[in-house]
Amino acid sequence: MSIPTLRMTEDLLVAILLGDSTIQKKSAKHELKFYLPPNKQKILKMYIEKYKLQSLICIEGVNVETDFFIVSNSLVLERIIREWSDGTSVIFLDPRLLKNSTYMLWLCLFGRKVNNQVIIKQNTLTLDTKHTLIYFFEKTMRTSFLRLNAEGHLKVQAIDELLLASIIDNRPSYESLALHELLTDHSKKSFLQKQEKMKEEMREYACF
Repeated sequence: MSIPTLRMTEDLLVAILLGDSTIQKKSAKHELKFYLPPNKQKILKMYIEKYKLQSLICIEGVNVETDFFIVSNSLVLERIIREWSDGTSVIFLDPRLLKNSTYMLWLCLFGRKVNNQVIIKQNTLTLDTKHTLIYFFEKTMRTSFLRLNAEGHLKVQAIDELLLASIIDNRPSYESLALHELLTDHSKKSFLQKQEKMKEEMREYACF
């Protein structure tokens, strides 16, 4: 496995582990069971096809009607789960695998707009690990931050800044579209204002 391919594989597996998933053990090996609605399944498919991961990651549908999937038979997943968890809960995070690309994929796959807020349902992280994730996220992303809501799930703020950064950095179009769908009423106004300001700055620059 090449280094770039390994990194893309790690990004996906870490994103799923930190998303709406649970750790399971079968025949002495670990699996990840996760929930992904139809609109998010398209992002997963495009990511796997874009980076040609079909032969490296085994993802199977548990039940088409329930939108649950299982990741299995992955040496990379086994390594991450053994290093990060106690077999049930994530108790440690390796910041070397928590990159901008990892967080972006995580948000696109598992971010949900609920009551005009963007949340990520989390099942595997302990409370201490959630606070560690919040710290690492803010340190890496800079323009956005996380909070815990009353239910203990992660609330993502400043989605407009993340979308703008995605566009400026020329990240995959499916990623920017997914972030755009997560914009709340407030962040939509903020995004449009920042976008217009950026266009104005570009027009001014072009005049010189």
